[in-house]
Amino acid sequence: MFGVKTNNGPLEPLEVSNGLTVNTAAIDAAWNDSGDNTIVIDQQVTGPTNASGEFVDVVCFSSGTLIETLQGPMRVETLTTRDQVLIYDGSYEPIRWIGSRRLSSAQLEANPKLKPIQIRADALGTGFPMQDLSVSPQHRVLVSSRIAMRMFGSRDVLIPARKLLPLSGVDIVENTAGGVEYWHILFDDHQVIWSNGTPSESLFTGPEALKAVSPDGREEIQKLFPQVCKPDFKPNAARHIPEKGKRVRKLVQRHQANNIPLYC
Repeated sequence: MFGVKTNNGPLEPLEVSNGLTVNTAAIDAAWNDSGDNTIVIDQQVTGPTNASGEFVDVVCFSSGTLIETLQGPMRVETLTTRDQVLIYDGSYEPIRWIGSRRLSSAQLEANPKLKPIQIRADALGTGFPMQDLSVSPQHRVLVSSRIAMRMFGSRDVLIPARKLLPLSGVDIVENTAGGVEYWHILFDDHQVIWSNGTPSESLFTGPEALKAVSPDGREEIQKLFPQVCKPDFKPNAARHIPEKGKRVRKLVQRHQANNIPLYC
């Protein structure tokens, strides 16, 4: 079941397709005059969500994550499109769209690859993160080091959280009795933002990433950014994203072997 809400009154239940199966969607809102595009999606998926019959990996923050904004740190679930977020380069960017996807404990047990990854305080370097950070497995965090420069020609690279599991202090969250709510934040461009004091990515509008967003969320994103519908659309990454998994594993191994923080 999809339950989508923003800020206005309830609408009649609606049938929507998630790709291969049809689920009921109860939409509890519409746009308001303030331009607040916040969407909350309570999703209980009863079937596969991609053409391969597999759940699509979600790329986002867990509830409770502190995002650095013009007003200071704010919990991700309190953000709206009226907020400006601190970008890695020191500027501020307005949020264009924000949405969430809730996964129940049963869903997470049936699909353990969707369980959050917890990065404990200081696991990537002193103060990185400042406090425990919980993100989806495919959510990319920034690695910034001389090793990355030597391997990829760029000091800053974005690495999926699950690739950091060999590190001490990085673990799969096994106890998900209450389920988890994952939050997507979208800007005009892909960005690196500060989450619990650690640089990590915003929503990347590539085709695979958008599959993790509900059909209603995708429709709203496509209205805001029509170019994402074009067959030849290729979004620009905020920082280098290595393509080969083996080299990413080697990057982590080299940091471990030399006892070098991933952010230094």
